[in-house]
Amino acid sequence: MREAPAVPTDDVESFFRLLRAGFSAPRKQLRNVLSHALGLDAQSAGNVLRRAGIDPSLRAQALGLEQWAALYQTLKSQSEGPA
Repeated sequence: MREAPAVPTDDVESFFRLLRAGFSAPRKQLRNVLSHALGLDAQSAGNVLRRAGIDPSLRAQALGLEQWAALYQTLKSQSEGPA
């Protein structure tokens, strides 16, 4: 058993919500899955993925935990807006 989480998050439930959304349609590209799940157009979802350093044409199963954590942090910082 791990002493600490594999990837640190401040809100585990929100992180898992993102994972469930990403895997809700595993045969679709992340850009399309997340646009539907997050209520964004495909271009905006693609931009978020690119800012996280992720190719928007990938599928959910192609990402590692570190990439999911980067996407979570990117989405979180986007929703917080400028400081």
